[in-house]
Amino acid sequence: MSNPKDEKNVFFDINKLPAEKGLLLFGLSMNKLDFQGGGGQSAENCIDYVRIFHPSKVSKPLLGLNLIYGDFLYLYSDKPAPELKKSFMHQVIQHKNAFQKIVEKNNLDFQIQHGFNYMVWNQLYVGTRDFDFLLRQVKDIYEKDEKFQKYIKDDCDIYGREMGENQFEFLPRRRL
Repeated sequence: MSNPKDEKNVFFDINKLPAEKGLLLFGLSMNKLDFQGGGGQSAENCIDYVRIFHPSKVSKPLLGLNLIYGDFLYLYSDKPAPELKKSFMHQVIQHKNAFQKIVEKNNLDFQIQHGFNYMVWNQLYVGTRDFDFLLRQVKDIYEKDEKFQKYIKDDCDIYGREMGENQFEFLPRRRL
């Protein structure tokens, strides 16, 4: 009988975070920001996701949280760029303000208010060393890994998209 810890793609809960400075990254999908309830990434749902890291899991108050809005990824679309920009700007600002309002309202739960940071996808380009190199690595993995190709195809099927150049450019970046 095999040990489940030896298997790939088996997920376990975090018992305790290290007692050192750290940063949690929440990648947010523009398509899911407005959804309430199951699987959505509304401000309320994101707060619930943050609450998973309650005090019993945090050794010291040295954690920050970056919410990364995937707006630029959605420019791989046939819609006009000005229309997308206006829509995404509104969504990001609305979500960020709603999230921040909940954090401020629950200041006893979220005492390190300056530990929350909000950024859009483009900021990763300048904030990540060798972004182009890492992206090329993901594309190389895609070319060689049949499972990864299957996952990308599954994503296309789930979202009713045809695997074209726009989808190829969007999906691997989403998984970074």
